[in-house]
Amino acid sequence: MNKYISYLSVLMLGTVGLSSCNDNWETPPMVYPVSNLEANVGLDALKAKYWSSDRNSVNTIGTVGDIVAGASQSGDSAIFKGRVISESASGNIYNSIVVQGEDCALNISVRTNKLTAIPAFGQEIFVNVTGMKIGNYNGLMQLGAEGTYNGAPSMTFMESADFEAKFQINGVPDPSKVDTVLITLPEIASKSQDVLLKYQSQLVRIDGLTFDEPGQPFAGSQNTNRYAKDAAGNSINVRTSAYASFKNDLVPSGQGSVVGILSYYGTDWQLLLNDITGIIGFEDSGDQPGGGDQPGTGEAQGDGSAASPFNTVAALAFTQALGTDVTTEQEYYVQGTVSSVKELSTQYGNASYTITSEGTTVGFDIYRGKYLNGASFTAADQLKVGDKVVVCGKLVNFKGNTPQMAQGSKLISINGQGGSTPDTPGTGEQKTIFSSLAESATELPAGWTIDNGTLPTGLEYVWSWKTYQEKGYLNASAYLNNTAFATEAYAISPEIDLTGATEVSLTFDHAAKFQTTLKSLCGVVVRVVGTTTWTKLEIPTWPASGAWTFANSGAISLKAFAGKKIQVAFKYGSNATGADTWEIKNLVVTGKK
Repeated sequence: MNKYISYLSVLMLGTVGLSSCNDNWETPPMVYPVSNLEANVGLDALKAKYWSSDRNSVNTIGTVGDIVAGASQSGDSAIFKGRVISESASGNIYNSIVVQGEDCALNISVRTNKLTAIPAFGQEIFVNVTGMKIGNYNGLMQLGAEGTYNGAPSMTFMESADFEAKFQINGVPDPSKVDTVLITLPEIASKSQDVLLKYQSQLVRIDGLTFDEPGQPFAGSQNTNRYAKDAAGNSINVRTSAYASFKNDLVPSGQGSVVGILSYYGTDWQLLLNDITGIIGFEDSGDQPGGGDQPGTGEAQGDGSAASPFNTVAALAFTQALGTDVTTEQEYYVQGTVSSVKELSTQYGNASYTITSEGTTVGFDIYRGKYLNGASFTAADQLKVGDKVVVCGKLVNFKGNTPQMAQGSKLISINGQGGSTPDTPGTGEQKTIFSSLAESATELPAGWTIDNGTLPTGLEYVWSWKTYQEKGYLNASAYLNNTAFATEAYAISPEIDLTGATEVSLTFDHAAKFQTTLKSLCGVVVRVVGTTTWTKLEIPTWPASGAWTFANSGAISLKAFAGKKIQVAFKYGSNATGADTWEIKNLVVTGKK
């Protein structure tokens, strides 16, 4: 907390400087901001009144009488006071101000980059909440504005001007009055309503933790989950933003304490560090890459074949040697023990996790891989920390600083059961024949052809490659300046060789928020190389409307084209009544070859 003490010291030194210039001058009094608001509701009562068990919800806050039964000033605005426990300077917590009350805390979702001044850590504030929106965004209760999540009413960021009209600061920041709550992981494991009300958004300290991936940076070019566990094996996600000032600091080894904001996403807790000083008492601080005795030792073993899989040391070294964003053509085998499960989606059927081989502390990431033999995950317990696995897939050095197994990999075996290990990767079993449109791409991959057709006046293109938050996708739209144009355009793949292949299918991820003519005029088509006739394919799964949420298309059979050389195209169509925006990425063709 020394930085906050320094802030107060500067104020005090300013008064000393004024009096020492001339002994005859009278030191002017310090002027502190004083709020003219008076609290009449507790933060605990406010949260209890508007609590919802739904993961996404929106409510409008009433007067004090709506919150406190029998309040003498029942028609007055509801006002609470709290103390800021979040720190924005490091960049890890942004567009949020977290406030602590008597027995609980609350996240305020606001566009902080436009605030005149962000209340500092330890600052007391008063907030007039009557008329404001309160509810859940994917499980986390917060003040904010009404938005949507997966098409359902949900919370989102309020504009800074709206918040500035509702809050006042009182006095100067006093970090000594912030309460850091000491908890254990079993205390929050039940996720009951009482537990969520009490602990969501609190500034907590958890002792006796050990990180799963010592020696790895806290984050790279993407927001990153690093898991820490207690002596009993209970685990918590320590999530770091790609914009955090300490993202390149290394995860420490040994055992220590972690202090941070206890956030929530979906059905899981997340710990958000205010800054790197929240890492306490570990064997190394992790903030000097390459210095001292670095964790992550071990001997590289294996050649990546089914008979001799890479261990994680060899896999990491091999992948780091690839060029930036280079993905291998060949699939490789890697063996190890699951050291953390970052995400397992039964909706999309894939999982992101880390494995570590025996005799080493080096972890290797598997990004959105499939279950045994390429099947989808259907239950959360199909992959657990401690499982011994063999995984097969392509390797990619994403952005040159995130070596990992690329999306589309598959588990070959779990604890020695479930899969086969042929002599050559992919022989006799499903393998990736072609993949393209990876979200890591910064431009349209080589070999693709864009046919925008005959463009109407005023429209310069239909198909293009775009990026958002450093993730790329193929984009088509014929809507411009509030006008829907009639078009027909194609994004055509390079040649895909299915010679000798059987049981062939393709999948891709796609999103479309405003769906008018999408399903009737757009789709996927295929043709044999050298011909001009396109054959339409049925897409099993379309994305949900109302949000830019990517969904997997599901497997689309190419059985009729097995053994041939083909091209796949995404056809975009629109008319004067509807011109949707269609986003596409992660095209994968698989089969037995």
